[in-house]
Amino acid sequence: TKDNQVIHEIETAGLAEEISQQHSAIANRNTPLLKEVSYQLYKRLLKQALNETNISELTVVADGILWNLNFDVLLTEKTNSNNPKKLPFLINRVPISFENSASSFYFNRLQETKNIEELLAFSFLGDANDVTGDQLELSTLRNSEIDLPGTREEIKEISKIFDGAYFYGGSALESAFKLNAGNYSFLHLALHGEVDDENPEDSKLYFTKSDDENEDGYLYPHEIFNLDLPAEMAVLSACNTGTGRLTSGEGIIGLGSAFQYAGTKSLVLSKWSVSDATTPTIMKYFYQNLKSGMIKSKALQQAKLKFLHEAIGEQAHPYYWSSFFVLGNNTAVHFKDGTNWYYYLLFIPLLVLPGYFSYRKFKAA
Repeated sequence: TKDNQVIHEIETAGLAEEISQQHSAIANRNTPLLKEVSYQLYKRLLKQALNETNISELTVVADGILWNLNFDVLLTEKTNSNNPKKLPFLINRVPISFENSASSFYFNRLQETKNIEELLAFSFLGDANDVTGDQLELSTLRNSEIDLPGTREEIKEISKIFDGAYFYGGSALESAFKLNAGNYSFLHLALHGEVDDENPEDSKLYFTKSDDENEDGYLYPHEIFNLDLPAEMAVLSACNTGTGRLTSGEGIIGLGSAFQYAGTKSLVLSKWSVSDATTPTIMKYFYQNLKSGMIKSKALQQAKLKFLHEAIGEQAHPYYWSSFFVLGNNTAVHFKDGTNWYYYLLFIPLLVLPGYFSYRKFKAA
């Protein structure tokens, strides 16, 4: 807090290797290794600090290699169980969000969240002649140009939660995004994503292919830089959207930083390739939680935990639910009251007139 600050020194020797081991354990679904290294990382980084204070949320101002660490699945104690549903992950204890710097953290705390009126969402369709239908495969990842039926299911579920403009399949064009994105306070892109860590300017989001001579269907960071995107939040529901080139003091340079430069206050990004089958469920729960008034990190935390509780078999492994994280402004989303007062004005005379005629009848009597 502002008046109660505690500084802990962290031993960094071997830290990069442990973080690399955690990433490998998640990618390879190696639960024993994940348990071992995640507990060691928790002891090194957070155990002392969290034992000395009671917090309701954790904001990480990461630097360097710490951006590659998955804080959700740090283990707060040793356990013999290998069942992900029973492991004492840090996410069970506290919601977690990220900031690029301490200055951005304090700045975002001062910002007021505007009312969310509508959402602009895009799903992905590969080649129109190569549509896979509606079957969702756990092994299908959002990192190539094959059809992604899960993206269409995802924004269909979100459309049931609040209003907006939803571009499905063949209408989910790059030109449509550029034309409309600046007019919406909430952006959701359920697409393919490709990130180049060495050359982040070559990273891109894939929109549906078209015959448009002016657009190639790929949205690059330099194109995002040139847009005005004053959105309250953008969800980049694609593979590796939270990765890129690590820079000291500036966080990660990539797709996420491009949206921030364009004016977006907060982002939901991914740390690795996400499954087209599991992501729609997590996003549905996330938006339901946002609508209920939770801060963004708690909305995502509770969505992940609900998914984990309901997961069957392999889906319970953190690889399938712990990729996404919140970056930037973490305040709750305020949805505009959708009540149409025009109808109330029409309804009031229906209440008044019967009373008036009853009064006239009583007076005449």
